[in-house]
Amino acid sequence: MPSSPEESRTARRSALKLLGVSAAGATAGAFAVAAPAAATTANGYAEVDSFAGTTDDEKLAAAMAYAAAQTYAPTLVFGARAYTFAADYAFFPGMRWSGPLGGSETEFGESCLVKVTGAYLLRATAVRDVAIRGICFQGTGANDFQQQVTDFAAGPLTQDARYREIGFKSFRSVMHARHLRCSIERMYCNNGTGTQFKIGGSDSYYFLEGNSYLSSPSLPANAYYWHFTHMSESRFGELYITTETATGMRIDGSYGDLQLLGTKFDCTGRTGTDNCQGAQIIIAGGQGVHLDRCWFYGGMTNPAATGRTGVDNGLISITGGTEHLVTAPKFGFGPYGAPAGTKLVHASVAVEIAHPQAISFGGAAVTKAGAFQGGSAHLTAAAPGWTVVA
Repeated sequence: MPSSPEESRTARRSALKLLGVSAAGATAGAFAVAAPAAATTANGYAEVDSFAGTTDDEKLAAAMAYAAAQTYAPTLVFGARAYTFAADYAFFPGMRWSGPLGGSETEFGESCLVKVTGAYLLRATAVRDVAIRGICFQGTGANDFQQQVTDFAAGPLTQDARYREIGFKSFRSVMHARHLRCSIERMYCNNGTGTQFKIGGSDSYYFLEGNSYLSSPSLPANAYYWHFTHMSESRFGELYITTETATGMRIDGSYGDLQLLGTKFDCTGRTGTDNCQGAQIIIAGGQGVHLDRCWFYGGMTNPAATGRTGVDNGLISITGGTEHLVTAPKFGFGPYGAPAGTKLVHASVAVEIAHPQAISFGGAAVTKAGAFQGGSAHLTAAAPGWTVVA
């Protein structure tokens, strides 16, 4: 936070530079930072539609430049209508976007729709303290909501970002980003065409409130709905992933204390190529990843379809890392899932498994004997009837 008026002015000039607006133009009263027609900023918000412009892009560019130039940036409120944006925009510190005030975004009741027709809507810039709520964003199937970060070791870092009551439809990807102290709650994400979330970082919280959903009939078998490149000291809650064709999650690394709490990986009703073709979740590295009370239904229908080698060996496939813990996993196949003899958990490294549960829906019961594969797995005494096989 700036500690002096000069630092505050410098911060505002930096924000304007990111937006492509010069400080000179701002101080001269240029169109890009003109005040909104409706005097709402005293209440902490400004309506996007109150800014001058003949297109949605012109209105949002003016609104963003104005908000970034203020000492206390107002929340930019989108109306209850559909918008179309071809341009892309840079985050600025303190950026706030909201759908209609008092409204909420739900999967089948969108009241504010933002259509993205350019390569992406938001640039991958380092930023701190942003929030987006109450909006559904829709892509073309070939573009991204946010410009993809490709360097997960030193790329732009997003800090203290909050996404709530938010929707994403038909994007190639939603976020390929580095996160620190970020959160996503009450989200739905449908009809994506590639790995939707690829995230690295720490100290973040996702989907702990429930009522969040992720699905798509268009992902290829080698994609992931969610991919943690390296995530530590974080919680991931009751996201309901309908794992059609692609794998629900991959975890490549963690320094410790990454917890999945009640996450659902579900293929109910999918019978062939629309079922999860490989593993439902792959843990390829890291330390101390903990799966607790997670639900796995279907999967492993045709592992060869993923094109991956040596990782799709069971519904839970653990191929690397140390000190992983799986507690109270729930499994179901019914008539839709994997072929007979499929292993529920495959571990090629030491893993502790406690209180496993087998559940049947409409088909032959999942057999307990031989359900876990991996001679180094440790099955607790609290799991009678289950065995570990080489």
